[in-house]
Order: sequence, then C-alpha cells, then structure tokens
Amino acid sequence: MPLVGALKRISVAGSGNTDVVRFAWAHGLAAAGDAMVTVSLAGSLLFAVSPDASRRQVLIYLALALVPFIVIAPLVGPAIDRFSTSHRLLATACFAMRAATAAALGFFLFDLALYPLALAVLVLNKVSGVIKQAIVPTLVDDTEQLVAVNSYLARVSTLAGGVGGAMGTSLLVATRDWAALIPASLLFATAAVVMRRVPDAVPDDQPASELIAYHELHTPTIQATSNAFAALRGAVGFFVFGLAFALRRESAPAWMYGVAVAAFGAATFVANVVSPWLRRHRAETQLMTGSLFALFICAVFAAIGPSSVVTLVVAGILGLSAGIGRQAFDSLVQRSAPLALRGRAFARFETRFQLAWAVGGAVATALATSIQTSMAVMSAVLAPAIVLYLRAIVEAGRFSSQDRDDAPSRAQRHLVLAIELVESGRHASAAVEVSAGIDALIVDDDSLAHPAMVARARELRAAALDGGHENVDSGALRSLVADLSGVIAATRRRDVTRRIDEVSRPSPST
Repeated sequence: MPLVGALKRISVAGSGNTDVVRFAWAHGLAAAGDAMVTVSLAGSLLFAVSPDASRRQVLIYLALALVPFIVIAPLVGPAIDRFSTSHRLLATACFAMRAATAAALGFFLFDLALYPLALAVLVLNKVSGVIKQAIVPTLVDDTEQLVAVNSYLARVSTLAGGVGGAMGTSLLVATRDWAALIPASLLFATAAVVMRRVPDAVPDDQPASELIAYHELHTPTIQATSNAFAALRGAVGFFVFGLAFALRRESAPAWMYGVAVAAFGAATFVANVVSPWLRRHRAETQLMTGSLFALFICAVFAAIGPSSVVTLVVAGILGLSAGIGRQAFDSLVQRSAPLALRGRAFARFETRFQLAWAVGGAVATALATSIQTSMAVMSAVLAPAIVLYLRAIVEAGRFSSQDRDDAPSRAQRHLVLAIELVESGRHASAAVEVSAGIDALIVDDDSLAHPAMVARARELRAAALDGGHENVDSGALRSLVADLSGVIAATRRRDVTRRIDEVSRPSPST
C-alpha cells in the first residue's frame, strides 16, 4: 500500500524515539484520512456547482470553519489541561469519533445532514490538532529537540496527506464523491489503535509552579510572534481561495490550481525538512521575520508582473514561509507552556490563527478579483505586519534582556509584578508571584534563599490558592516581598564582586 510504504520510509529517516515514531504513524494515518475527507467535501461544496453558488458555499464553509473554535477555546482547551496526563486516551477517543463521523458523512454527503456532520469533522480535526500540540513536548527529553520533532511530524503529515489526497482523488474520479470516506474512516480507526501504544505524560512533581508559569505564555515575544504567524495564516487563506476564484474568473485550466496547490504542499514539506537545521543556526523570531520578508518580496513581484510562473513561485514561497513559521511558533510556545496549560494555550492561539485564515479566505472570496490585485492586497497587508513585528521584537528584547538564564533576574521580574499586585490589592495573585520569584531564585542554587523564607512563601501560596485574596495576610506578604528584594540585591552584589575579582586577578603568565 503506498501510504504504508511512505510512512515506513519516513519513520526510518525520522526520529530514533520509538514513542515519537508511533505518534507520527497515528498522526500520519489521520492526515491521510483528513485529505480524503477534504476531497469528498470539495467535490460536493466547490467544484460541482456554478461559480456564484460556489462563492456562497465557500462563505458558508468559512463560517462553519470558525465554529469549532467557539467550542475549543472555552471547553476543549481546559478539558485537555484537566486531563494533562491522559492525552493518549483523549487522542484515541478523538480518532475513534473521527472514524465514526467520516463513515456517517458517506451516507449523507448530499443531504441536509451534510452541514452538521461537516461541522463535527471540523471540530474533531481542530481538537485533534490541539491535543497533538499538547502531546509533543511530553515525547522529548530536551526542549531543543522540539523543532526537530515538530518538523518530523509535519513531514509525515504532509507526505501522508499527499498520498491520501491522491488516493481520494482517484476514488472520486473513478467512482462517487462518497467513496473516499470509507477508507478515510478506516484510516482514522487505525490511527486510534496505534495511538493506544503511545505512553501518557509523566505527572509533574511541582504542580504549583505550573500555575505560576502561566505568565510565561504572555511574554511580549510570544504575543508578537503569534500575531506575525496570524498574518501568515491570513495570507494562506487569502491566497488559496483568491487563486481559485481568480483562475475561474479568467477561465484558466483547472490543472493550474492543482499545480499551485502542489507547489504549496511541496514547499511546506521542504520547510519541515529544513526547519530543524535553520533552528540550530537562528532563533525562532529570526525565522518568523525571514518568513514574512520572503513572502512580502514575492507578493510585490507578483503584483508588478503577474504570470503563471510567478504565481507558482508565490505558492511555493508561501508554503515555505507558513511551514517555517509554524515550526518556529510551535517550538517557542512548547518551550514556554507548562504541561498543565498546553491545551488552553494552543486552543487560544489556534483560535486566533483559524480566525485569520477564515478572514483571509472570506476577503478573497468576496473580492474574487485578479491575481495581480490579490497580490497587491497581500503586499499591502504584509508590509505593516513586518514593521509591527520588528518593532515588537525589539521591545521584547529590551523586556527580556535581563532574564535569559540569570536566576536573580528571573526572580526580579516576578518581584516587580508582585509589588504591582500588592499595590492594587490583589494579594492572592501577589502571593503566587512572590512565591514564583523565590522558586526562580533557588531553581539552580537552593542556598540563595533561607529554608524558612521558602516555607513562608509556600504557606502564603497555599493560602492564596485555597481562599483567595481574603485568606492572605497582607503584612506577611509585604514582609516576604521585602525579604525577596533584599536577597536579590545581595545576590547581585556578590555576583558583581566575584566578577571584579576575576577581572583584577593577575593572569598566570604575569
């Protein structure tokens, strides 16, 4: 079977981690099933009707594409966090439900039941994606491996999706629209069986620090990078739908769209291959900046002199940019998000990205204009996005320049926030922050803080988590804040003194 052979080859060439390979198999089988479902839906929603009718159908589809995140953001994300050590069970159940939904869709592809079933397919697809992002960090021992593993999984997904799409298209041409849904259901069911062999995450020994680490997801770097990737996702939606309607408007041959989509997919695969190498030489923010710049330059050239070749180049660069940007952002968040908050974090970010994709697609569908105009619009949107991202990254660098790997600086950041919270009367939050500051201070050297001070911090944190603001002794809190400030200052003085001694110490040669 072509899909099995392809997955075997990429598994051998991919990761030596058995758990990662098993998860990649499950993920790849599901990606092939997704491609088959997409082919069936495309045959009934877009290409089997007139252009005007297809525009209405696409707008309905884009509206439906946003609905899953109404469910995912407030419900699914917290649920994934609540069962943070049972992700394997959640993923298995999700694959099983996708198998049942795909099978049911085969019976109602041309019925009114198509829309609620299509909605269920979209919801389960996005839920599966959020679960995947939460599982990946539990499969690696070193966060530096995250880009490599994400890239490996993306390569498996791209290859399996391509094979599944080709098989689905062949079935669609040779038989009926529903024919691809039966093997899709079987692929989802097989993915569920494979997923049962992936181990669950090991519970964290320090759950309180997970709550504290929530603030790591709100750093300027992560927020700015998420906005930049949202711009890329919007560009993908705008290009995919804009190109389809532009080609139909110009009566271009249908194979032209297929070639452009193939170029996008091939470039995405290449991006997933080169991302680990790029990450070893460049930071995530640099990868995101380069992705935005490359796409902007190509869009400008396409707006000046559009042609079939230039369109294919833009499709390829868009695939490269979106693929590299995706790997960069995922690794950035996975390094920062604690286990107990990954589902919520990725649900929130995926909601933003899906909204950007749908808005881009809706604008392109509403305009239904020429390729040249579409590229001009894309350039006009990307230019300010690049400027804003560069400015945000510069500001973020100033914000975080003191706390890269320096324990006193990390503690200082928590202390500053704790003082602001105390002054605003939010004593419970301040107690959690000052406790986080002490944890950050002693993470590498527990001698920096007296055991009695650590015990006081834990007592205040427990009181804050149990009873809220009213349960925290404000006097004890202020005293602990002052003590932490003194310890940080003393630690910094010792560091300065040590550096002076090292510089003034005569070298052995003299």
